[in-house]
Amino acid sequence: MAKKGGTQSGNPEPGGADAGSLSGKPGGDEGKSSKKKRLFLIIGILIFLLILGGAGVLFWKWKAGKSHEAHSEEEAPPHAEVIVIEEDPALKNMVALAPFKIPLKDSMGEWVFRVTLSLEAESASVKEEIEKRQEELREALTPLFQARRPSGLQEVDSKIALKTELIMAVNAFLKSGKIKNLYFTEFFVI
Repeated sequence: MAKKGGTQSGNPEPGGADAGSLSGKPGGDEGKSSKKKRLFLIIGILIFLLILGGAGVLFWKWKAGKSHEAHSEEEAPPHAEVIVIEEDPALKNMVALAPFKIPLKDSMGEWVFRVTLSLEAESASVKEEIEKRQEELREALTPLFQARRPSGLQEVDSKIALKTELIMAVNAFLKSGKIKNLYFTEFFVI
């Protein structure tokens, strides 16, 4: 005896054994294997592109090296201009002093003030005097640094005042002339 809407006629019933293959349960291995194939394909393409890119970079560097060698062997074109850079006269009379390391104390504790100065001399003779008397000049300037408080050295106005005092002290120290300017090339409190 056959059931109505039965399975013996070959038509699957809803919720029957064949419905599981549509939902991917017993016969769902085909979907998993196609996902793995896609993943391997994508990874393979990425590896291929990386290899291709690396080969391209190597070729480009090799080609650039050959063209650089070819250009270095050639002479400059006849229409090329030669540009001469003149030395700045102000830099000719610059003197850099060795860094100062000044211990300072305040209510917050002990600090080290590190400052490096460059002096712009008005002439070559002043530059020579600064170079010859550098140690004496450093000893004359040290008390000006020691008189400062660490908190005051952080303010712009204080730095400008210190610069003005240093210029006046250096000019009073020198015998053969004066300095035009003074530059802080290093200025910090540790």
